[in-house]
Amino acid sequence: MQMLLFAAAAIAIWGGAHFYVGQRLIVGSSIPAPWCYVAWGLVALHASLSPIAFASRRLMPDDTALYQGLQFVTYLGMGFFVLLFLGLLGKDLVFWVAKLAGLFDPANPFPDDPTRRTLLTSGLNLGIFAASGVATGVGYVAATRTPSVDEVDLHVGGLHPDLEGFRIVQISDMHIGPTLKRSFVETVVELVNGLDADMVAMTGDLADGFPPDLRHELEPMLQMKSGHGAFYVTGNHECYWDAPAWQREAPRLGMTTLANQHALLRVGGASLLVGGVNDLHTERFFPDQASDPHAAMKGAPAHDFSVLLAHQPRSCYEASRAGWKLQLSGHTHGGQFFPWNFFIGLAHPFSAGLGKLEDMWVYVNRGTGYWGPPLRLGVPSEVTAITLRAA
Repeated sequence: MQMLLFAAAAIAIWGGAHFYVGQRLIVGSSIPAPWCYVAWGLVALHASLSPIAFASRRLMPDDTALYQGLQFVTYLGMGFFVLLFLGLLGKDLVFWVAKLAGLFDPANPFPDDPTRRTLLTSGLNLGIFAASGVATGVGYVAATRTPSVDEVDLHVGGLHPDLEGFRIVQISDMHIGPTLKRSFVETVVELVNGLDADMVAMTGDLADGFPPDLRHELEPMLQMKSGHGAFYVTGNHECYWDAPAWQREAPRLGMTTLANQHALLRVGGASLLVGGVNDLHTERFFPDQASDPHAAMKGAPAHDFSVLLAHQPRSCYEASRAGWKLQLSGHTHGGQFFPWNFFIGLAHPFSAGLGKLEDMWVYVNRGTGYWGPPLRLGVPSEVTAITLRAA
């Protein structure tokens, strides 16, 4: 029932946004009357593509050209529409503020010349439409290129000498599924294997789909190399696609699943505790698997440093109380594309990069892949290489 209500609300909001865009672009424009009906038809078609594409993921074989084309067109169109909607909304907000301030009435700048008024409105709307198209193209190129490597030196007080230079390579939020496929996984694995990792951390949202359907796409992860292995925790998207099944699937892909658990790594004479928690949303779907940093620490042997894998940055509060020294997270995508990168920090205590909560470091990966629209504007994807250094 909860998912049905969420879907109904999402469809209503999506439909309302399309109606708003249609009103701004079509009503009162210089488009000839017969073509207005065609334009409204295109708006309605685009609004319906998203629910159709989502439904097809459950009903249609994902290896057909029709399925692949539908997913690509839908998600790219979604990105274009979001930029267009925000552009038109931004224009209306500027006009509204100008009118309140008594500067002029932007909605009626030529009260005695309706033709000039229509031309001005149409010109502005056309400019926003064109700019949205260009931004979509730029964002698509940025989203689909090889992720950048962010090198981070983490200076730790009292670090054991044998942990000096220990390298943790983090990947997160790959979202393999509708538009990201095996070739992207191969690119990421090749990138990781060139970073001389002592340990690989995959911090959730590995895929969007059920394990049997995506096993072939993710198979290259078996080639991922690191000195002490790769570790995996679930994200919120695994919860939508059977999180326990993904916990069982990860070992088949060469990763150790940590579900409110820990493992101890011996590095020379030092010991590094690696823990992992289920996503914060897991309890909604699987009540017996609530995220618990304290359980992940429980019974841990003596160690020189500790790292917790937790998909959502908001796990940091309990993780700090449980005594973890470094938390690796993802989830936020850094906002993924403008202007969300300016607002994502309102929902999360840490949204991208390195931060600190009391005596625990927190690093938030911006996402190795992307979710939904294949767009990244001002927020590049990343693979993170964290090197431990003595303070």
